[in-house]
Amino acid sequence: MLLLKIKNDQLEARKQRNSVKASLLTTLFSECANIGINDGKRDTTDAEVLAIIKKFIENIDICLQNCSGESKARYLAEKEILDTYRPKQLSRDELVEIVKRVIEETKKDGIAQKSLTMKSLKENFAGMYDGKMASDLFDSLK
Repeated sequence: MLLLKIKNDQLEARKQRNSVKASLLTTLFSECANIGINDGKRDTTDAEVLAIIKKFIENIDICLQNCSGESKARYLAEKEILDTYRPKQLSRDELVEIVKRVIEETKKDGIAQKSLTMKSLKENFAGMYDGKMASDLFDSLK
């Protein structure tokens, strides 16, 4: 379970006195754990954890556009830490090939259907691609 790994890594970072990693993982763990707690005291799913990690990375990307020096170095370090919890991300070229293949596999009566293509991508490559990029590729490749 991804949430447990984050908690264990956070404890290890505290032991090693890695304040950047410990602080980031403490915040991440709390935000992720609250999802399940606030929804009937259940365990947070890996998919929910990955969604929070994605949100954190998007926020870091915004911050990186507007900072420099020590702040930039810290954000880059945080992004690197968060990336270790995500599945390998598909490159644009890899995604193009996959979208082409999925379009062909999901055509109905010779017509490409975006909903079927995106559903197949989500089922088989969840967390490994940028959804907007995949949608734009579908529009340009269909």
